[in-house]
Amino acid sequence: MVSEQGQLFTTCSHAHTTIIPEKRGPHYARTICSDCKKFLGWVPSPETLIRRQANAQILTALAKLEHLDEWERSFIRDVVTHKNMSPKQQALLLQLRDKYLGAATG
Repeated sequence: MVSEQGQLFTTCSHAHTTIIPEKRGPHYARTICSDCKKFLGWVPSPETLIRRQANAQILTALAKLEHLDEWERSFIRDVVTHKNMSPKQQALLLQLRDKYLGAATG
């Protein structure tokens, strides 16, 4: 829902938040204001955070390589701006990791 200020999920003026685990659905947990119960955002799962950290390390290491072809360099520049990768992008990133860095990275 868009608020009257035109922003999606704006914060409230209160300082206390609560994280509520989700029992079903695609989300791990949600953050709400403890005082007014306003929804503030989704909380990623620990597995998602670990995957994002590993992806960042792989992308950093790949970006430092000089012998990538133009498509590979373009792919890395593109996905580094994504918070979440598609399964196909994730698979391609892991293929590049294996090709240039070995499977030990990440």
